[in-house]
Amino acid sequence: MGDVPESLDKSMVRAGVEHVKPRVVSCGEKSGIKGTVKIAMTVAPDGSVGTASVADAPDATLGDCVLAAMRSAKFGKTVNGATFTYPFVF
Repeated sequence: MGDVPESLDKSMVRAGVEHVKPRVVSCGEKSGIKGTVKIAMTVAPDGSVGTASVADAPDATLGDCVLAAMRSAKFGKTVNGATFTYPFVF
């Protein structure tokens, strides 16, 4: 257990988001809407997404699309998990 970090750091968050980024980009391309979608997330210690919600979005459909993509993200294992808000600019 000694090599498991206390909580997610920025590079671990970025790595988890990278896997779903093509789906997020696709959401933006389909909608054609410009703006920032912010997703509030809680990640469990096992790296799975516990809860996720749209904190801010210029359009509900775009927000829901990005949210669906982010719910499937996987993050590294940590002792405490993490809570953060991640912005996507379209």
